[in-house]
Amino acid sequence: MFGRTQIPQWEAKIAALLSTTQTDWREYLRSSLWFAGSRIFHTNLYPLGKSQLSVWPAEYESLFGFDKSRRGAYYQNARELRFPLIRRFRMDSAPAATICFGRTGWEDFRVLLGLDRQSAESLSESRIEIYTIDRVRE
Repeated sequence: MFGRTQIPQWEAKIAALLSTTQTDWREYLRSSLWFAGSRIFHTNLYPLGKSQLSVWPAEYESLFGFDKSRRGAYYQNARELRFPLIRRFRMDSAPAATICFGRTGWEDFRVLLGLDRQSAESLSESRIEIYTIDRVRE
């Protein structure tokens, strides 16, 4: 259903705890996660999917206009055009929580969500950060 990634299971475990109607994460995964009304806001920082961060497929030049040498320009373009749209949509959606996966993207998540690093609470030997006021977990 979701491929090899464990992200849907992790999100369901957290979201089921926030749900007022369901507590079993498996049932939440099957019937609510990412469905309209779930109050879960799911997005990727950067829209071009890759199997690994280090991979940059040759097709990206002909398809999207960004070859490997312009990788930085792609990220900058997404930050300038995509991030404000995601930020606004998230604010309009008022999700119960925002869960950010991928430690290498933490700084981008902070920029995207307008988070102050000083307000973070760290858990699990700094592998988890919680911004309680903003309802964000990284």
